Amino acid sequence: ATRTICLRVPGNAPDGDYNFDLRLVDVATGSDCGSYTETIAISAPRVGDAAVGGDFEVETVADLSPSASAVGGGVAVAPNPFARQTTISYDVAAASDVRLAVYDVLGREVAVLVDARQDAGAHRATFDARGLSAGTYVYRLVVGSEVQTGRLTLAY
Repeated sequence: ATRTICLRVPGNAPDGDYNFDLRLVDVATGSDCGSYTETIAISAPRVGDAAVGGDFEVETVADLSPSASAVGGGVAVAPNPFARQTTISYDVAAASDVRLAVYDVLGREVAVLVDARQDAGAHRATFDARGLSAGTYVYRLVVGSEVQTGRLTLAY
């Protein structure tokens, strides 16, 4: 997707280069989908020490297409919410070291589902939550240097 992004810049902003970082997040899972960085040069026309015309806008066109991902097709959890156990499915784009762990809301690791090198392709791991309290848990999938997280809801 391509979007035009407008930023309002105060007229008194000092001249120079500014970095604009845009992070895309999946609102359903809270996981990062990608990011975009642009450097914008500000050089406002000036009369004396004041910028002419007050505030001004900088417009840039951002290509928001996701970059190549180590996690090919993303992550799916089914069922979610779940009772007792659920399956976390994910794709690995190229052979990589993979670690998939589950944490409680206090950040304590409650299960390590995968900690091994895996070939490219589709993979699945079962999270057995017997013995854990009902509530929200977070999975953390690390494939190479890429990290994806999401929520799991255990409901008895």
